[in-house]
Amino acid sequence: MSLFLYRFLYFVYIIGVTRVTEMNLLHEVNGESTSLSDSPCIGRCSTTWGDIVCQGCGRTEIEIRDWPSYSDFEKKLINLKNSVNYDIRQKKEFRNMSRENKEREIENKLFAARCLIEMIGDDLIHTFGKDPIIEKSYKDLYNSLESIKKAKENLPVALEEAV
Repeated sequence: MSLFLYRFLYFVYIIGVTRVTEMNLLHEVNGESTSLSDSPCIGRCSTTWGDIVCQGCGRTEIEIRDWPSYSDFEKKLINLKNSVNYDIRQKKEFRNMSRENKEREIENKLFAARCLIEMIGDDLIHTFGKDPIIEKSYKDLYNSLESIKKAKENLPVALEEAV
């Protein structure tokens, strides 16, 4: 098993089991959304008043209608896209988390970013080989990975267990 696959499976296990258990308990106690695949609704839906895109969460009326049929992965992609321009529920909840939970969330996101960058780089090599046209994209990905490693070193929290 490759080192990358091992780390990815470990990530899925740790984040997918331990964190989900903690967050599900938090959800039961607080009644709040805790997963990026949960609905981003903040209770200001403007699609009922004729808007095609909700001014609260950024989802289109079709995304709102079809939300239950989307996979968790599709929901996460929609929420990531909308979190750039909208104050979705998950962003609001992050602001209200304790410092300890915020640090854990940052650790998880840094690790996930590194995993995704490594996966994309691996996919580029396996799909295109050493094609010179793809070389710049691969170098940019590598530089992004190095930037994440440097950023981790400058954070005020111990992130060694996460990465």
